[in-house]
Amino acid sequence: MKIIGYAVFSADAGYRTAKYLRIDTDGGISGWSEYYDQFNVASLEPVISSLIGALQAYEIDPASPMVVSDTLHAATKIVAGGIAHQAVAAIENACYDIQGKYLGVPVHALLGGKSRSRIPLYWTHFGSFRAAFPDFFKEVHGFEPLREMEDLGRLASELQESGVRAVKTNPIRFVDGKSAMYGSGLRIGPGIFDKGLNKELVRDVHRQIDVLQDSLGPDIDIMLDINFTLRGDGYKQFIHEFADRGLRWIELDGPEPDSLRIIRESSKTPIASLESLYGPQQYAPFLEARAVDVPIVDVIWNGVAQSTKIAHLADAYGVDIALHNPVGQLGTVMSAHFAAAHSNVRVLEARLDEAPWGDTFLTDPPCVENGHLVVSDAPGWGTAIDPERLLAYPERTLRS
Repeated sequence: MKIIGYAVFSADAGYRTAKYLRIDTDGGISGWSEYYDQFNVASLEPVISSLIGALQAYEIDPASPMVVSDTLHAATKIVAGGIAHQAVAAIENACYDIQGKYLGVPVHALLGGKSRSRIPLYWTHFGSFRAAFPDFFKEVHGFEPLREMEDLGRLASELQESGVRAVKTNPIRFVDGKSAMYGSGLRIGPGIFDKGLNKELVRDVHRQIDVLQDSLGPDIDIMLDINFTLRGDGYKQFIHEFADRGLRWIELDGPEPDSLRIIRESSKTPIASLESLYGPQQYAPFLEARAVDVPIVDVIWNGVAQSTKIAHLADAYGVDIALHNPVGQLGTVMSAHFAAAHSNVRVLEARLDEAPWGDTFLTDPPCVENGHLVVSDAPGWGTAIDPERLLAYPERTLRS
């Protein structure tokens, strides 16, 4: 089988832009993947185009996704990681869809078969995106803006309806009745270089956790994500402040293996990290150092092939992983196939209050029951993007 062309599609997904890749073959089979490049301040499309051109020039079979992955990672070794790795991932993930359709089996079967049919989800950016994008949630969902920390309690009824048993939130603050997220240290804007711990952050997060625990009740797990907000000592001090809050995990990024191990050893709360790493080579020293309790892997950024190697490596150290998922419904489906085939995947991240029209982009939207995604047994991903449906929601200029 040969690649005869490709197409990239974009659509308005509310507070973000949805991005999809379709690879077409001479066998009449097309494969889809979802990718996300809004964190990059640079588009993946030129890199995707160049890499697909190389696959075509050397006639690499798109129905052999592991060969595609290893070939492209060898060809990009000098610029390994980052944008190059994400572009390879978008291509290899679409090739898994091609292989599954060609063989008439779901992607999870290509990875050894599913160990379970239902994947537990957690609701990510719970409350924090309401603070960051109040206009979107008012206009699209009709939710009143958060004006004080106690307003987070309004989300409890939505969580109960979803059936989800865990949420992850980010630090938020209120100034003159307006809400905002604290800087995560990875977006251009005020405070991007301010990595020091301050009393205002600690005070606000304590209030935030108070409201969530009181409104959600003792049976809901709460995770706290502080991204790249702090550095070494700041992380240790922050984690000490929240040692007795009963959080499922505190998530942070940035330190090298020994620094993260020291942070973990000083923490009563499990530490989750590593979502920004690429490939088993970058994960290996952190696992060897026992630097994290919960390694986080992003199937969209790493690709199914490389994520499989990471999951197996983590399993060798007796460690369960969690899946980062910064995108929409197709990305969630892709990650669910991966989770179904890897028994050491603990939980899958999902954005459960995105733009409601995102479901219409898929020919077969995913089925979520009682907080779990039901994994399809249809060939490939079991769904695809309908380009005609994207036309009703053209991409807008966004500022993340």
